[in-house]
Amino acid sequence: MASSGLLSELLPLVIAFELIGGLFILAGAFTQLTAIAFAGFSIVSALLFHFDLADQIQFFFFLILQWLVAFSHSPRQVLVNSALIVS
Repeated sequence: MASSGLLSELLPLVIAFELIGGLFILAGAFTQLTAIAFAGFSIVSALLFHFDLADQIQFFFFLILQWLVAFSHSPRQVLVNSALIVS
């Protein structure tokens, strides 16, 4: 993080955020709020650290991130709606 110009004091906060958020999801507590926080964190970190679109690998993973964000909105609802349309 320091090589990209961010404060090195943020690293323990990032580690704590990821560990505590992972424990929340594992325990089933605050899952929706934690998922939203992780989604926001993923978007911000992708924009800050992985936005070199000239690098094909970073571009590929950035597209995957966009795809995951686009389809993370209630996949169960999408399946139910598709089943209702097909039947």
